Amino acid sequence: TAALRFKPRVPAASRIARAAAAAAALERLSRGRGLQMAPPPHVRAVTAVCCAFMLAMGLRDAIRPGLIVPGWEGDKQIMEHILDGADASDLSPRHKFMFQIWGMVLISYTLGKAYTVLGHQEGTFLRQQLMGVYSGMDMWMAHQLWMYEGLPRKALLPHMVLLFANGLILFYDVLTRER
Repeated sequence: TAALRFKPRVPAASRIARAAAAAAALERLSRGRGLQMAPPPHVRAVTAVCCAFMLAMGLRDAIRPGLIVPGWEGDKQIMEHILDGADASDLSPRHKFMFQIWGMVLISYTLGKAYTVLGHQEGTFLRQQLMGVYSGMDMWMAHQLWMYEGLPRKALLPHMVLLFANGLILFYDVLTRER
């Protein structure tokens, strides 16, 4: 019974100091400081534009394989190149399936990136690592588009610029911002 009655003696001043420190930490967190470190507005804005563009392309490929976005000459050139002169209605079931799978991959990638960068306020080690992965993938895709010689660069330029800008800004944020 003596063990049940044993209570470590902690000075009252120490308990008060710890409680005050905990209250101050909670107050800082509630005002958006401390652990709440969303990416800066410019990172979020560039990522939102890039994700909206990529999501639209993914949805287009998943829902309407071979559709050419009206009024966008670059997309017309890309789709004519991919379809090799055929009309979208002439696609075989196999080609439609490949378009749809590609669209779903693009949608998954885009939603993952959007959630990582735009989804919540805390800045964690995991978020930093995911942003590094998305940064590398964006810059690699931009490089692959740059190296492709089957189409005029002008047709691929919007894709390259968006992907490279988003990759670069994410990479800069990963390297410079403390978490």
